Amino acid sequence: MIDQERPIEEEPALIKQEFIDYYSHRHEDLEFEDDPGPELTIRQLNEYDIRRRKPAIYLTVIDDLAGNTYFVLNPDAYIIEPAAHYIILYCLSIYCRYHPDLWMKTIANTRTAELLESLLNIIYRRFPNMILDQLTRTKYQFRP
Repeated sequence: MIDQERPIEEEPALIKQEFIDYYSHRHEDLEFEDDPGPELTIRQLNEYDIRRRKPAIYLTVIDDLAGNTYFVLNPDAYIIEPAAHYIILYCLSIYCRYHPDLWMKTIANTRTAELLESLLNIIYRRFPNMILDQLTRTKYQFRP
């Protein structure tokens, strides 16, 4: 249900403010220039000094297949996509190996079977590419 008291146009501004609040409290070396609209300029105030062993600043940024870039608002709760796929595959393998009677009932339902097949096809297609991206630190996009 949409909150009627708050206009929809304010949502991106609120999300951007959450992002600024999260990172500004954790990294004093960052300066945020709140540009109008969805743009945001981030500037590092001090250069990294190896003698002080100050931790580097990493902003959690992800992108999708269309090339859109997203900032993760709460990186402490974010699981990278290869790890999420691995967890899903592990849970499904435990379920089908140790509970075959329940697994057979689950996949007997056509809608559930189609959902699982779609999910496994996506993981089958994307997982090797994500591992390659992690190993080479390069973003590869393969077209089917």
